[in-house]
Amino acid sequence: MKLFKRYQMVGSTANGEYHLQIQNATLDDDGAYECQLLWAEENPAVISEPAYLGVLATPKGPFLTIENQKAEPIEAVEDIPLQAKCTVNHGKPAARIVWVISMDKEGQRIAAYINNASDVLKEIGINPVRNQRNYDLSVLEDTEEDDDGFVSITSTLR
Repeated sequence: MKLFKRYQMVGSTANGEYHLQIQNATLDDDGAYECQLLWAEENPAVISEPAYLGVLATPKGPFLTIENQKAEPIEAVEDIPLQAKCTVNHGKPAARIVWVISMDKEGQRIAAYINNASDVLKEIGINPVRNQRNYDLSVLEDTEEDDDGFVSITSTLR
């Protein structure tokens, strides 16, 4: 396939096998594919039902930023609001961000869940720690999709 250098027809033509092989799939390859039977000039082409290829992209991040702070550890003063942002860029499909309060840097010892974090973790097969507190806090999410289909999401905890 000269126009599509990463695409190749493979299989056994003797057995009627025609397979489309795509090398190094990209988001440009995302979409519907059909095969076509051309068996005689006087007869119209017969087209298969479409098959959909969904190309996934691993997101970059997460990146945690605290309003007006650049250094670690994060410092907070009692009774003064703190705004934290978690950003995950360039993923497909969009990432899901959950907030937890952890007792260690690796996020393994969960002290509390924020909003629906424990429910979301259950959905993806992670069993939340039992009997932990659940805080209901204000979380704003902003999702942005670029022209290439990549999704960036920012979750702001206030």
